Amino acid sequence: LKIHRNMRVKFPKNPNHLNAIGALVKEKIRLLFRKDNIAELGLLTDEKFLSAIRIISGINSPAYWAKPDLLPLLILKVVNLSLKKGNSNYSPYNYAGLGLILSSLGFFKFADKIGLAAIRLVEKLNAIEQKPRTYFVYYTFIKPWVSHIRSTLLPLADCYSNALQIGDIEFASHAALVYGYYSFLSGVDLEESGKEIEKYADAAEDLKQETDLYVLANYRQTISILSGKENFI
Repeated sequence: LKIHRNMRVKFPKNPNHLNAIGALVKEKIRLLFRKDNIAELGLLTDEKFLSAIRIISGINSPAYWAKPDLLPLLILKVVNLSLKKGNSNYSPYNYAGLGLILSSLGFFKFADKIGLAAIRLVEKLNAIEQKPRTYFVYYTFIKPWVSHIRSTLLPLADCYSNALQIGDIEFASHAALVYGYYSFLSGVDLEESGKEIEKYADAAEDLKQETDLYVLANYRQTISILSGKENFI
């Protein structure tokens, strides 16, 4: 993250949970007064900070796998810059990411308000490249805590289609994975759920997303066992 130091955007050298909690408390206080109108903030025009936000948003997914303690700090930094300097096309995805963090801590209603504001903002900005991932985060990690999980299925299917249309292979595969999993959890008939998982497993294979494919294969086997088509060994 040396490039961010040149932009005066700083991160701790060895991020930990305390760093994330401290940053979260600061942004939560700011958002208490703005959670209903963050979509109405002005636009970020400073090219230096816009470049920093673009870079940060681009490494969110790698950080999730390689250095998970850094991910909340990346999200919260973009939220901080957005609230101070103005929104950009990358703000909705990170607002949704903040909602994910809040949901993980049990602040479900607050997270839902932030998530819905992120959805409104991504539509307002017409940020097509950020729309699938913003919707994915909201309908995967926030919406199920405040509504029946079945309410997420159609949006996740749309997320999959929209991600494919813009070439966002990563989030197309993630949406396929979660759709298959949630259809199983939602009480859909096992045979129907199995067909959906089979369809999206094929999609994950075509997209060469091996991790998602492996998880879907496990769900597929579970359904096969529960429906009596395969014995549990």
